[in-house]
Amino acid sequence: MGWISDESNIIHCENLGFRHKGASQDILHDISFEVYPSELVMIVGPSGTGKSTLLRLLTRLEDPDRGQRWFRGKRYEQWPIPELRKRIGLATQGAIMLEGTVEDNILAGPKIWKEEVDPQEYADMVHLPSSYLIRPARELSGGERHRVALARVLANHPDVLLLDEPTASLDPGSRVEIGNLIRDLFQQWQDRLTVVWVSHFLDEVERYADRVLYLEEGTMILDGHWGNVGNEITQRFFKKNRAEGRGDF
Repeated sequence: MGWISDESNIIHCENLGFRHKGASQDILHDISFEVYPSELVMIVGPSGTGKSTLLRLLTRLEDPDRGQRWFRGKRYEQWPIPELRKRIGLATQGAIMLEGTVEDNILAGPKIWKEEVDPQEYADMVHLPSSYLIRPARELSGGERHRVALARVLANHPDVLLLDEPTASLDPGSRVEIGNLIRDLFQQWQDRLTVVWVSHFLDEVERYADRVLYLEEGTMILDGHWGNVGNEITQRFFKKNRAEGRGDF
């Protein structure tokens, strides 16, 4: 299926800084970390701290104002953008569906690359019946859309799967279903797939993460296993939200 494994780090970021045009201050500053093959890394932090922006930097939808990024030992700028985005796949918030059927959505990437894949194989991966392949994708429920979005990205055979709050808009039952699906897919292909997952649910992080990166005010504050950093993340989360009158990440 074209998956690639490697023993060195797969993504390496050093001192990344980013500011939106016209903004008075950076949304990200001095962000440094590595991601290794076969890791499931979750990124958490208060709302507005730059989690989604960081994913955009990792797939080169944005470029940093400062700092450097490497993918498989090569600077991001050395990769053709289409190939980089094929190998680092992003499932965005809201599971936006393309025009057409579920099958059209799954085959969107392979058609660009002139690759032949079986759409049923990817429907099976995300537990969608074959009858769904002919259904209009934009008429699906929220949980079904998330399944199709996952299948669409996986059909490109990425090395890294970036997930931007894939369960944020779902009801509690669907949230657990999609979370478990992501975990099961990762475990099934752990030797050939790396996952970086932005979440704002602490129970989700505790349940699924191999490693947690905690952002606060645009800075990487903590990096470690939940068992080592979970208590401090929880304390920071509740302290920050109480100060801002918020109840979520």
